[in-house]
Amino acid sequence: MFLRKTLDLKYAKKYKQNKKLYIKKNEEETFKALKTEKWEDFAKMCDISTPKGVVKFKPYEYQKELIAQIEEHTTTVICKTRQLGVTETILNYFLWKAIKSEGYKAAVFSKGQEDTSEFSFRIRFSVTTLNLPIDANSTRKLRIEGGGSIYYRNSKIHNARSLGGVSDLLYDENAFVDDIEGIFKASAPCITTAENPKIIILSTPNGQNNWFYDRLIDGNPDRDIMEVCRQIREGKTKPIQYWTDYNGKCKFFLHWKAHPEFSQKENYLEELQKTTGMSKSAIEQEYNLNFGESDSIVFRTDLINKIFNGDYHLIFEPDKYTYYAGLDVATTGEDYLVFAIVAESKVNGKFSLAEMYRSDEGTFKEHLERIEELLQKYYPLCVAIEITGGEGAIYRETLEENLPQYNYYSFKTSSATKQAAIDRLIYYFEKESITLPDDPEIKQEFLDFKRKDKKLTAKSGSHDDTIMAIAIALDGVVYFENL
Repeated sequence: MFLRKTLDLKYAKKYKQNKKLYIKKNEEETFKALKTEKWEDFAKMCDISTPKGVVKFKPYEYQKELIAQIEEHTTTVICKTRQLGVTETILNYFLWKAIKSEGYKAAVFSKGQEDTSEFSFRIRFSVTTLNLPIDANSTRKLRIEGGGSIYYRNSKIHNARSLGGVSDLLYDENAFVDDIEGIFKASAPCITTAENPKIIILSTPNGQNNWFYDRLIDGNPDRDIMEVCRQIREGKTKPIQYWTDYNGKCKFFLHWKAHPEFSQKENYLEELQKTTGMSKSAIEQEYNLNFGESDSIVFRTDLINKIFNGDYHLIFEPDKYTYYAGLDVATTGEDYLVFAIVAESKVNGKFSLAEMYRSDEGTFKEHLERIEELLQKYYPLCVAIEITGGEGAIYRETLEENLPQYNYYSFKTSSATKQAAIDRLIYYFEKESITLPDDPEIKQEFLDFKRKDKKLTAKSGSHDDTIMAIAIALDGVVYFENL
């Protein structure tokens, strides 16, 4: 009896050992099988929870294209409508990368704690159904044994600062996060040491006066974002649109009509309104790529695209044009000094930009020499100079001493004078009585010019020096005509 009990214990111990080895071997084989070359092959092995139940993830074409663009670009800015599985797709992509690389780290910033918990659940669900070994698993972090980690954070600055050595970052629904700019600035440096890092900025529309909208319109001087969305809504172009902007970022627009099932419903939006009880404006915003109108925009993008279709003259043509000049001096170290020569046609009275000097470095003497060269090349009827801050006054005094033959006019910036000068420029835009060079950098300045708290100003990180130099020159036209 004793011998039999000893043998039973021996075999039981051996069985447990064999079972552990069997489980470990299966985990290793599973782990190896999941390290696919292509993301979509991995995705097809995953189970996902849907309103119809648990199903295998079979990526749609738009999901495959989205991941392809994310892989090709360092930064991808995604504007999409709801219920397209975009966040689920990106989370699955992060999980695939975490399986493939032990040193991989991804961080997901969600709109709030509820979304953070939802993201954590979705990834844990896939991990469980794939029988993956886990080292750490909580609502804030998932670490796969022998693989990488995925961190979940709600949108708080202290959460952003606590990260380090991250490979990929996702900012989900960031148009609805109040301090997203601060969160981005605190977290983006975490990927500086990563190899081939990815920054994904994702949201549905939430008006035109936020950080997400600024990221969308930045670097697209050849495209009107509102027009792109309108054409998608109206079916005049494909429901999935993407391109690489002037800064190398991918801009990706995705509409519900790209979904193979939703696109078959004739009254999809009407059905949504009935089932959700949402207002029509809310449906338009969240399900139809509609940003609405915004008081923050100063120069309409459709007008900008019409006005920026000319060239610099670069030659003096007194038989065709009369000339005016405007100088906007640099008031801070990051500003540009801009000296613009504006030409007025003697045939139709329309204005254009003959030539411009724009610089954010150099000495007073160097700037003065270039200004004097342009004055003696074009002989403007009036030289308008912005004198707020004192430096402009020094330029005027020096120019009057060196070149006294010109009519000089001091433009002192205040909220009232700036508003009047910009209003005049807007008027010329609306009447299409001004043409500007097809220069992406200048065009972007006009796109980035905003009305904020009743003030007219460049958005954070941008400039308005070229706009003001042109506006000041045109103010000089009025001054000269009233002499």
